[in-house]
Amino acid sequence: MSRSIIPRLGSAAQKQIRQQIAKKPVSVTGGDNTPIGGARTPIEFVMPIPPSTNHLFFNHGNGGRGKTTEYGAYIDRAVKEIVFVQKVPHLSGQVAVFVEIRRFSDLSDLDNRLKGLLDAIVAARVIDDDKHIIEIGAKWSKTIDTCKVRIEPR
Repeated sequence: MSRSIIPRLGSAAQKQIRQQIAKKPVSVTGGDNTPIGGARTPIEFVMPIPPSTNHLFFNHGNGGRGKTTEYGAYIDRAVKEIVFVQKVPHLSGQVAVFVEIRRFSDLSDLDNRLKGLLDAIVAARVIDDDKHIIEIGAKWSKTIDTCKVRIEPR
């Protein structure tokens, strides 16, 4: 059974999440804030805030595990945002990924947000596979309302 984190949050946090999902994203830019031109140029984009790893999978009665509806909906929403709205280009080879994520609750664990985020980046074909990530940096932010991602070729 899928569990959502949204009902556990206060109404102000729920409103912020709904507003963040509805916002139009910023355009994709290279490291010098100019439009992307080359395949090996660092890329920056925004995406929806990923659910915690605690909400990605559920246990079947027979001992197996499955993806929650929340996780599937997040991947779908993130892929649409990355591919169709922002048109983020593909980066091949080894990469470094740096993320800044809005922190709505002091109870959240930063590392629990990375699995869903990286899975969405792979599902959107921004990178071929998360095995090509050789460096990761992540930090919380209270000054942004979304999730900012920077991917650099290595």
